[in-house]
Amino acid sequence: GDGYRLVLGETTVAGPGVGASLEQTVDSALRDAARARLEEARATAVEHRVAALLELDADAAVAHGLALSRHEDVVAAAARFKQACDRGDGLGCAGLGRLTATGEGGIAKDELKAVELFKKACEKKEPRGCADLAGAYLAGVGVPKDEVKALSLFEGSCKDAVDGGCVGKGMMLMNGQGIAKDEKQAVELFKKSCEGEA
Repeated sequence: GDGYRLVLGETTVAGPGVGASLEQTVDSALRDAARARLEEARATAVEHRVAALLELDADAAVAHGLALSRHEDVVAAAARFKQACDRGDGLGCAGLGRLTATGEGGIAKDELKAVELFKKACEKKEPRGCADLAGAYLAGVGVPKDEVKALSLFEGSCKDAVDGGCVGKGMMLMNGQGIAKDEKQAVELFKKSCEGEA
């Protein structure tokens, strides 16, 4: 007759307009499939560009690690921090050290390894790593307790405007640990930290 006759499995469809309707359906399905493949290809290309950037740039790996850790993807963050640390980035070593100290991100808890990572970060002039190393010396975790070293490291990282350094030095002043007790100066350091000046 006037339409197309289409056999779908065991079902026969016939009548006017069947061909046009089928053609539109096929065109729509092909467009949807092509759109899906294009989106998948774009996503893959972005993943490849990110991976290439992370392979080349330790700063990018650290930034990606920090973003991942804020979104609680600590396993991926640990991988990025390790990648950056292996390239000699101090902040990457500090981030990896923190995860190692707590046993997060699929990393076995290892205080000695954490201290080594904090030392590596501090040697690279990363003040966060120095503040973390100071905390280890203050508590005697992974290293012998040494309040003089702790104070020196806290002071240096506080000068570099790291909150942990100022808070650590403030706590030492508040408690008279390794330094004469000075609650007024301690409070000033706490304020500096809270106001974002550290």
